[in-house]
Amino acid sequence: MVLWYEWATGHYPVVHHMFHQKPSIMRSTIYKYGLRAALVMVGLAAVNFTLVSGGKDNYQISEVIGYLTMFLAMVFVFLGIRYYRDHQNQGKVSFSQSLKIGLLIALFPALTFGILDHIYISLINPNFQEEYYQMQVEKIDADAPDYQAQVDKLQAEREAFANPLVLFLVMTVTVLLIGLVVTIISGLILKRDTGGSAS
Repeated sequence: MVLWYEWATGHYPVVHHMFHQKPSIMRSTIYKYGLRAALVMVGLAAVNFTLVSGGKDNYQISEVIGYLTMFLAMVFVFLGIRYYRDHQNQGKVSFSQSLKIGLLIALFPALTFGILDHIYISLINPNFQEEYYQMQVEKIDADAPDYQAQVDKLQAEREAFANPLVLFLVMTVTVLLIGLVVTIISGLILKRDTGGSAS
């Protein structure tokens, strides 16, 4: 509620306190690269949605594109941190600043992915979960001693993901965790305590 009020009024005392140094500059970098990452997510998701029309082969292709989309969107985490360091912070950036910038940039595509996944399953392909469940069941060896246990596990997962909130949270957190890993790696690579020339 506080952040919504700040966005609506144009005053950002809480966000300023979070960022400490040059908050408006850091915020502009986060918006710039976060929105770009979200747009990449939307564009590749649109391609993915058109490919998935049912069938084992299409779903496998879709899964690959889905993970590729996540990682491509996370490129903007690295680019955003580097841009802030080289062009807005006199050639230096601390690891803590990198964490703030990277995680907030990653939040944009993470939320976008959660929303898009919900739209796809709810509106575009309502049969997706049932078709995907059946496809996973077919992969299980019917002669395996734990066949029924594996089927029961898949059934429990299907029932859990039938809840839109659970689905949204799982998809969002999945992307955000990838963003965390990319942020840590980027922060370690780009960390510079003293100013230097832009690369």
